[in-house]
Amino acid sequence: MKHYRPHIFVVVALAIVLSSGWQGTLRNILTDLRFAWVSRPAVGDIVVIAIDAPSIEKIGVWPWPRSLHADLLRRLEIAGVRDIVFDVDFSAPSDAASDQAFVEALQAAGGSVVLPSFKQPGADGSDGTAIYINRPLKQFGEHSWTAVVNVAVEPNGLVRRYPFGENLDEQFLPSMGAVLAGQYAAKRKPFLIDFGIRTASIPKVSYIDVLRGDKATLTRLRDKKVIIGGTALELGDRFSIPNGGVVSGPLLQALAAESILQNRTLQWTSDIVTLAGLCIISLVMMFS
Repeated sequence: MKHYRPHIFVVVALAIVLSSGWQGTLRNILTDLRFAWVSRPAVGDIVVIAIDAPSIEKIGVWPWPRSLHADLLRRLEIAGVRDIVFDVDFSAPSDAASDQAFVEALQAAGGSVVLPSFKQPGADGSDGTAIYINRPLKQFGEHSWTAVVNVAVEPNGLVRRYPFGENLDEQFLPSMGAVLAGQYAAKRKPFLIDFGIRTASIPKVSYIDVLRGDKATLTRLRDKKVIIGGTALELGDRFSIPNGGVVSGPLLQALAAESILQNRTLQWTSDIVTLAGLCIISLVMMFS
């Protein structure tokens, strides 16, 4: 009886992959394995200020009045942060007094604040192509910058790719991650986020600790870039990522920025290159 070598089964498996169009799935699997096996820490220049469950509980109301964000901005200015980015929707008016307090805080910040813009499907009953764009209110936009927070979700529900920016109403806006990294250009292609960067290594502080002026917390923020956004489960801003991970919106933006800062804006090889590589592997195994 003949003894079949394992190489034969590998070659057969590769042949099935080549003939069935599964190379995209195989590419995803290999990429995710690489992220799982090879990890690296965050640079640490970007800090997430988390609107977390303890902050919501201690403040005692939700949604928060924008006067709280105004107070937070003043605390951050005292702490000496470099850039301030909000992953919080400012496209609808709140009570007039709170909105005015936030305008005054933005003015005092001197243009160092970035607020989000995003696009979403239009009204129900449309043909599916209508897009509605949420931008910061005009009185906020006059004293701040804006950046896009949209990310593409793959058919299997995972987020892998991230853009340097998008055209909204024929105007190019950089993405929030690119703004945090300080690198963006209209013609740069979306990239694969390096999920090998350990999310636990991204510095995080609680919103309530900053708001209360906790000395140790404010010291940690000096000369840092900060992104403020919801991390509490009840806020629902969650994204599925490779290898079974789930991250909050601001943490995903920070991961994208870290990928840019570490020159890890990864790109997949083309299908032709992938197929050629698999063919070479198959031939080598056959001749071996």
